[in-house]
Amino acid sequence: MLGPVEVYFRGSRLDIGRRRERGLLGLLLLEANRFISNDQLTSLLWTSQAPVNARRYLAVHASRLRSRLAGAVSLGVNIEGRSDGYRIEVSPELVDVHRFRHAVALAHRISAPAQRVRTLESALQLWRGPLMADSLDLEARERIGASLAEAQVQAREMLLEARLADAGPADALLPDLVQLAGEYPLRERGHRMLMQALLNSGRVAEALQHYLEMRRLWIDELGMEPGPELQAVHQKILNADRVVVSAPPAAQPPPVARHRVVPAQLPPDAPVFAGRAEHLRRLNGLLPSEPGQTLRAVVISAINGTAGVGKTALAVRWGRRVADWFPDGQLYLNLRGFDPSAYPTSPGEAVRSLLEALEVPAAQIPVDLQARVGLYRSLLINRRVFLLFDNALSVEQVRPLLPGSPGSLVVITSRNRMDGLVATDGAEVINVDVLTESESRELLTERLGAQRVAAEPEAVRTLIARCGGLPLALVVIAAQAILQPARPLADLAREISADTGALDLLAGGDDRLVDVRAVFSWSYHMLSPSAARLFRLLGWAPGADFSARAVAALLGAQAPEPQQALEELTRAHLIVRRSPDRFSMHDLLRVYARELAAPGSGEAETDQALNRLLDHYVHSAHNAAMALRPQRDPLPVSAPVEGAAPVAFNGVEQARDWFGAEHQVLADAVRMAFERGDDTRVEALAWALTTFLYRIGRWDDQLDIQRLALEAGRRAADPARQCRAHRALANTHRRRAEYPQALAEHANALEMYRLLDDPIGEAHTRMDMSLVLEKLGDLAAALDQVERAHQSFEAAGHRSGQANALNAIGWFTALMGKPEAGIGPCTRALAMLTEIEDLAGQAGTLDSLGYIHRRAGQFEEAAQSYRRAAELCRHLGDQLHEADALNNLGDTYLEAGLPQRAGQAWEAALAILNELGHEMGQSVQTKLAALPL
Repeated sequence: MLGPVEVYFRGSRLDIGRRRERGLLGLLLLEANRFISNDQLTSLLWTSQAPVNARRYLAVHASRLRSRLAGAVSLGVNIEGRSDGYRIEVSPELVDVHRFRHAVALAHRISAPAQRVRTLESALQLWRGPLMADSLDLEARERIGASLAEAQVQAREMLLEARLADAGPADALLPDLVQLAGEYPLRERGHRMLMQALLNSGRVAEALQHYLEMRRLWIDELGMEPGPELQAVHQKILNADRVVVSAPPAAQPPPVARHRVVPAQLPPDAPVFAGRAEHLRRLNGLLPSEPGQTLRAVVISAINGTAGVGKTALAVRWGRRVADWFPDGQLYLNLRGFDPSAYPTSPGEAVRSLLEALEVPAAQIPVDLQARVGLYRSLLINRRVFLLFDNALSVEQVRPLLPGSPGSLVVITSRNRMDGLVATDGAEVINVDVLTESESRELLTERLGAQRVAAEPEAVRTLIARCGGLPLALVVIAAQAILQPARPLADLAREISADTGALDLLAGGDDRLVDVRAVFSWSYHMLSPSAARLFRLLGWAPGADFSARAVAALLGAQAPEPQQALEELTRAHLIVRRSPDRFSMHDLLRVYARELAAPGSGEAETDQALNRLLDHYVHSAHNAAMALRPQRDPLPVSAPVEGAAPVAFNGVEQARDWFGAEHQVLADAVRMAFERGDDTRVEALAWALTTFLYRIGRWDDQLDIQRLALEAGRRAADPARQCRAHRALANTHRRRAEYPQALAEHANALEMYRLLDDPIGEAHTRMDMSLVLEKLGDLAAALDQVERAHQSFEAAGHRSGQANALNAIGWFTALMGKPEAGIGPCTRALAMLTEIEDLAGQAGTLDSLGYIHRRAGQFEEAAQSYRRAAELCRHLGDQLHEADALNNLGDTYLEAGLPQRAGQAWEAALAILNELGHEMGQSVQTKLAALPL
């Protein structure tokens, strides 16, 4: 089970069936000889949504497993079932998980280092990959495997510690220690052993430098000093270096100060709020008795209730009241569990958003969900943060988001019950029902004024009854009354009573049918034709929010009609303005709007509007992508349909800001186009998103989108589209350091390009492959790929490809220890790139020349190349590569014996890196600190 689930009997591997049968077997083996309930098994085998007849499926899977394991009955292996669950009878010594646990427990009791080493080595050799890697999805493995993953890390630490104690050569342990400390930068034990090994090897300066870098990271990310054991090793290092210390370690030169913004992400308080006194009292009971006291555990409150009942308003109102209890900020995340136009936020995406809110640079966010969760929980240690997770779909969606240490408080809102959090996480459940009649009257009085409400008591009673106490419905109808101040409330009551329909989604309970469709339909009929048309169409707009420009595309109209329609919908509380240019619509209103205008059901206007909107996104994204990277070969796209109104961009900054606001909407637009069978737009959007998603490190989104693009290419039987998707997937896997997968995707692209007889596509793929081979250390193979790419580019007269290939040839030649031989190809590349005015290519080639001249000891030529590269990057707005060139320039000056000029270059680089929050800033700061005064 420590890897793919496999069963061996008498030397042969048994076929144990399909994925869920392997999953069931693994879950039973994990709890060997103990019954597991049907509900537990179902929730782990079907994490998204279990089938209605899940128990029947469990019985079928169990029966098949019994047949496949029939021969093993002689070893005492048997699956037993009863009405409430299943168990497997098995000797634990037959299961690798239990052998691993036993060996680790035994190692804790062994005092002799050599014997402990042998025991731990045998335990760790049992691991062949992630727990049950082929049998359960990531969410399920995260739930059941956290303790085993922690035990594996501890075993690695114990093994290296035992090897150190066994008086072996410390140098031989350094690669494993460096890897361990790099994988788990916020665990003390690995750093302590690495520093001790460096000290034992006589590498005192490296040990000291590692401590300083590690300390800066801890202070920056955790806000705390290293622990006593690390400080003790640090003192040993200082003593070994004969450094006189007159102050404790805290008096060491502090890291560069970086202003940390305390997050304050709670949405605005609701302008109208009535009732909920008992709910607020219960929430207050979650806090300590005295202000300023720290919570002794992670406190969780799950606010449940039907849609539109005011769960978010309650959570936000209370969160703002108690904000002072949480000096380290408030985090808010809409998990989009029930949004009809957007996909629920995955746990990986949610944790990434939380890490970004905690100012973790994109480059430092791990790819693996478990590693992300570990970093997120480490950052919350010793912090007091209020976290609001809104609109959650399931317990599985929110469990990875829970802090791992006391001090913080979590509030979760959901239409579904969160019973799983009660049993396992001690959550306090608060069920929010509709408002009482008196509370409803209080809300209307607050909105309409006491005089108007008191003047028509019968009409008010009718309005309250028809709204069923649902706050959303009351707010909408109050808005209509405010917009018509001269109209009697009795007229509104008669009109709303005429419509007896009800949104099926909004049953408030067994004895109450909340007739919100009546409220919505009445409000809709009060709109002007233009606003009513926009309301219908917005129900189908992709994403959680939308811009005014997108509205213009939906309507196919020029100003001022879109703006006037938006203002009318905002005044009617049918949409909400989130910023000057962005709006959102409650998901219930989306459901109702979709009922009014369903694509493909005789409402041609909707299909035409969605075509305009998708073309708006396709062409705007294409324009933005070309503004971000002008040297990119544009994707041929047909002209936009009339009225699409794509956005044009004047420079990199505008394009970057637009992508920043729209990239999640664009990702949902890709999915929407895919579901409509619109394969051409799927590819166009996926292609346009690539550069921006790479630059912000959204690898998960990129994989999802490119997989859809690949499937769309297959569905359209278009090999060229499939090739582009394979290349994009390969480059994404490379950036995730998943090099075997990257090479496999490159191989797929190469094979298809050959079949298409497309030497240019094949050459581009070879250029991409060389970067993977460089990471794998196979420089000869990387050089071979770029040389073959150069031949193809040269034969086709592809000037930019030819020049970039020449640069790569020079670069790899220099990396292989022949810097002089690399000058010629890079010089020719620079001349060609200058001729075709490819500024980004020139900057990259100048960086290569700088490295080559520096390796050859030609410091003035190297410095000149790096300065020119930095200038070009600055002109292009490419801050990261500008900082990289300045960093290299500083290294060159230092090697040339010019420390003052090196410091100036590094300071300029550090200013950019601090602005970007990039991890490279730490190494630059270390170099600055080491300069002589």
